[in-house]
Amino acid sequence: MDRPERSGKRPRSYPCSIVGTINEDRAQYIRRFVQIGDRLTLYREPDNPYDPDAVAAYHHDFKVGYIPHDRAWLCRSTDEGDDHVVTVHGFCDDEIGDGEQVFSIEIEITITKDGR
Repeated sequence: MDRPERSGKRPRSYPCSIVGTINEDRAQYIRRFVQIGDRLTLYREPDNPYDPDAVAAYHHDFKVGYIPHDRAWLCRSTDEGDDHVVTVHGFCDDEIGDGEQVFSIEIEITITKDGR
């Protein structure tokens, strides 16, 4: 997915999901501590062995998952020094075929100049 174009001075917001949350420690932490309205912090992981464009999401000091690879524009935006406000808007906890669990955090990413 291409990076969204910026227009005007008004910050733009984009919905997204945090993936990689099914890890037992992460899922347990999220269920206990992450709430709607909480802010997450994004950090690049250029040395990630699976994806050099990986962007990890943290709740306080705990890694809760990753921005999906199809949001590569966010990697570039982070590298360019853009500030992002990431707010939790909901959760998805579903079972799909053969008992496989899908669990994600639904977020809104706002690109800002000053991190507010």
